[in-house]
Formats: sequence, structure tokens, C-alpha cells
Amino acid sequence: MDKKNRMGMTIVAGLLLCVFLTGEGMAREISAEIEGDRVVVKIDGKLFTNYKFAARHKRPYFWPVVGPVSGQSVTVESTEPYPHHNSLFFGCDRVNGGNYWQDVNDRGQILSQGPEIEMASGEKIVFTDTCLWKQPGKEPVMRDRRRVTISAPSDELRFIDFEVTLIPLTDIVIQKTNHSLFSARLRPELSVESGGKLTNAEGEINAKGTFGVASPWCDYSGTRDGMTEGLAILQNPANRWYPSKWFTRDYGFMSPTPMYWPANGKNMTFARGETLTLRYRVVVHAGDVAQSGIANIFEAYRAAAGAFPLFAFDNYMMNGHYKQTQVRADTLKELGYDGMGSRGTALEEQTAIFEKAGLKIFATYLDLNLDAEQKYDGNLKKCIKQLKGKGTILWLTVTSKNYKPGSARGDAAAVKAVGEIADMARESGLKIALYPHVGMYVETFADSVRIARQVNRPNVGGSFNLCHFLKIQGDVDYRPILKESLRYLFLVSINGAETGDTKKMGWDKLIQTLDKGAFDNDKLLKTLKEIGYTGPVGLQGYAIQGDAKENLTASMKAWRKIDAGVRSFSPKR
Repeated sequence: MDKKNRMGMTIVAGLLLCVFLTGEGMAREISAEIEGDRVVVKIDGKLFTNYKFAARHKRPYFWPVVGPVSGQSVTVESTEPYPHHNSLFFGCDRVNGGNYWQDVNDRGQILSQGPEIEMASGEKIVFTDTCLWKQPGKEPVMRDRRRVTISAPSDELRFIDFEVTLIPLTDIVIQKTNHSLFSARLRPELSVESGGKLTNAEGEINAKGTFGVASPWCDYSGTRDGMTEGLAILQNPANRWYPSKWFTRDYGFMSPTPMYWPANGKNMTFARGETLTLRYRVVVHAGDVAQSGIANIFEAYRAAAGAFPLFAFDNYMMNGHYKQTQVRADTLKELGYDGMGSRGTALEEQTAIFEKAGLKIFATYLDLNLDAEQKYDGNLKKCIKQLKGKGTILWLTVTSKNYKPGSARGDAAAVKAVGEIADMARESGLKIALYPHVGMYVETFADSVRIARQVNRPNVGGSFNLCHFLKIQGDVDYRPILKESLRYLFLVSINGAETGDTKKMGWDKLIQTLDKGAFDNDKLLKTLKEIGYTGPVGLQGYAIQGDAKENLTASMKAWRKIDAGVRSFSPKR
């Protein structure tokens, strides 16, 4: 390629990236409408894609996926000898003996319960769907919740952001299979076999260079009727197994899937109630992989994704109008938080308001009193039912005046009560994280792990709370503690804090906004990434003085700086 062409491609890629990052005056008008058994998505009045969810289908899928230049689909709805390669889809084979990928419907289907449109028009559209994974005449083995966001930041780019949360309704075993998770099947004319090119993030090409290679993204592009177009799948850095290895074929198929390479060589298991969220961005583009700037688009996507989901404790917002749920949601959304940690069992209205804002109630702070006859809130059972499928963690402190902190003498009572709550929570797909707190029976992360092991439920673990750790164990190395008990680590809370003899310090030194204090949160978060933690991180705000929004703004500014370092950190495993 000559110097002039390389320069031209660089300019095009740069312009596309600027459009993606700024979106200034370039976004298209998008609309979504449910018509019969499909969600019809149009861009500037022209069909872009259908989300097809009829009960006769093996599973929902997108088709067509129309290229921005040709006006034709870059994917194929069905083709021989693999008629189940339905354009752009999510499924899996060998799930508890069922087949949710191919074969007859009696072997298993992923059945839509009916999409709901959250945002019907504008610069983007958003719709959700809940699906049941089941075989005829049998109870479903899994439920998934999907959230689809479609945007078009320029004439040359279309984005489909696909988020799916898998919720096992029973213990799940997935045998080794190449038929799994998010996949795309391109038109034959765009395939390698017809002169197209398959490229991954490392620059390796075609199936020979990309098959079985762990890579953040792959792009398929080719020329048809003199017009070059393509489609890329980007993996979200927060996904479990990121970056997954790819199953690729030169005839036009690509899928990032860890299921063909399980750690034990045989299968993967998921306990009932153990939720798994996966996110992908599909980029439909004009030009080839270089001209469309896929590498730069991914870097922007990765930067926006963050290393861990971040939420703020509600105790950041305990004064004045910040007590109002809508004000809290609006403030956190504006500043870039993913949600909030709440308290108590009256969460129905809060959850609805936060979900409408695209946010989440990550956890709710609850008390378990070992000394009381009624050991937990009488409304908890109702609350758990209302939270079904929401993914909110029940954050339990365990208190007692009869048993000393960490003594283990009250374990029998704690295990019984936590087990009761865990069984209720499991029915709603919820987890319990025991909250270590100074002066309480569960005082350290080790205490929470000790009890969780005795409860012996897959949805029971603990949380690592930095301020309480520093107050009790400030001279202890947290790294081996976290690494050895990763299986039970469901939540982490951090904040700005001082260093030194932290056991003698007050909360004003141990709980500050994230931009203050000498404690190295960057090191802590890199440790979490290194050991494989992928759960949420909460910002503790107890008794921090000043305006809530100013404090949250300062903490977010510090978080983004730390987060950038963590995302670029490559741990040695």
C-alpha cells in the first residue's frame, strides 16, 4: 500500500473516531417499534435490523443487519450446511443435556417473554427482553435478561450494544462446546472464501491466525458490488474470561467463546442463583477494518467500560434534597456512576426509579441480630421477591451483644439464620454478602468467609470493606486474604484513607473522598484484577462532610484516574 493511501486511511479512521467520541451533529434519528413478532429498528426511516423473537424460532436473533453503504444485510439469516447460523445471535449447546443452539426445538429453545421498548426514538433506542431456556414439557433451566441499545454515530457506523445476564434456575453444567454465546454469520460474499478478511486486535488474519486466540475483538469485512463493509464484535473488558478465545471460520463465522476451552478440559459449571453478565458491542461499518478505525473504536469502548462496576453508598447523600430517590438517581447518572448501595427492605420504588435511569441498586444494607427472636426484618421475604432478577446483593451485618466479635461462639445461630435467608434469596437469583463491621460479630472478611463456608450455599459470601479492614487489621497484608478467599468475595468497598497506625485513627481519617488520603487504592484495585475479581466496587461515604455532589464529583474524578491505570494493567497469571 502506498504512502498516500495509508495517510488517507488514517485520516478516515481518525474522523470516524472523532465522530464516535463527540457525536456532535452527526448522530442519526433512530426508531424502534414492535410489529408482531419482531422489534423493527430504523435509521433515518430506513430498516436497519429486526430483533426476531417468534416462539417458533430456536432463539431470538437480529436480521437483517443492514450495512451503512450498500443498503443490504452484512449477515445471512440462514445458510447451508448450517441453517442455525441466524445472522447475529446468542445461544449455547450442551446445557444440562439441552441444545439451545441448533437441532429441533424439542431439544431446547430460548423463548422470549416479550420485548419492552424503553426508548423508542432519538439518537439511540433501547429495548429489553427476558427469555427462558427450556425444553417442551419441562421447567426452564435458565432465564436471561437482555438489554439492547442501538445507535448510529455517523453515516458510516452503526452500533448494537448487547448486554445479557444469565440467571441459572438450577445448577448448570455446560459440556465443552464450540456452539456457544454471542455469534455472527456474515454473508458469503464478505467471507474470507470470497476474498474478504477476518482480522483480530493483534493483527492476525483469517481463521488460521484467529482461531483459538484470545483477543478483545475480531472484524469481518469484504467487498460486494464494489462497496466494502464489515462487522466487528467487541468484548467488554468487564466480561468474565475477557478476552475470550475465538471460534472462527473462513466461511463467515465468528464467536468469542470460552466454552470450547474450559479450564478442566471437560465442562463449565454454574450454581443456581449464580448470575453472569456479558456485554458486547457490534460495530457495523463502511470500509475495511483499518478504514473504519475499529482499533480506535475499541479503545474508546474499553475506556468507557471501566475496570469494575462502580456504585456509591447512599450515605454520600443523606442531607437535604439528596435524600430524594430521583435526585440521587439523577446525580449519580450525571456523574457517571453505575448505581447505588441502599439500605433496608423498602426498595420497590427506588429500584424502579434507578432502572428507568439505566442504573442499578447494587446492594441493600441489612441487619441480622443473633440475640433477637426475630433475627431479621420481617419484610425481607417480600423484599426478596420484589428484587427477583434484579441482581441486588443482600448486604448483611451480623450483630450480637451475647457473642464477642470474631469469637465463633455464635456461628451456629448465624449459620442457621443466614441459611434461611440464602434459601429465600436463591429463589430470586440473589446473593448474600456478609458485611464486616468494627465491633460486630462479623468483624473481618475472614469472619464472613468462615460463616459462608459453614452455610455452604453458592449464593453466600462476604465483602471486603477497606475502612473496617484498616481499623481492625491495618498492619496486615490484604493481598493473600483476598486471593485465598476469592470464591467468597462478592463485593468490595473503598474510599480515601490515611496510612500509618490506622487502628488508632477515627473515621474522619479512614473514610474520605477518593481523591484524599495516602492509602494506595490503585494497588488494591490492581490486586483485585490480578486475582480475577470482576464484581462491583462501592464507594463508602459515611460521615464525609460537605456537599454531596461535590464529594461525589471529587471521588469520580479520582476513580477515573485510578480506573485508567487498572484497565491498562496486565497482571501476570
